[in-house]
Amino acid sequence: MNHPKNTPMRVAILDDYQNVALTSADWSPAAALAEITVFTDHVSDPDELVERSAFHPRLKKPMRIIDLAFFVAEHDDYHLAKITAAKRLRS
Repeated sequence: MNHPKNTPMRVAILDDYQNVALTSADWSPAAALAEITVFTDHVSDPDELVERSAFHPRLKKPMRIIDLAFFVAEHDDYHLAKITAAKRLRS
């Protein structure tokens, strides 16, 4: 299954309690290729984490995080290729 070309990658920054991740580094290369979401809280209960909702990037509808993780895992080759290409542009 191919990743839709018009759907951006999504990057999640987890456990950023002080909300400083985006100001602590230059995220512009990643932001040019991906939607970046920062989570400032921590969920330690695995069941709660699985039930927390996320947004399906292609279908534009809510889904469980575990289902989104599975969806993203299916598209890892595409994402790795994009990251590799971005790294080459930076070199």
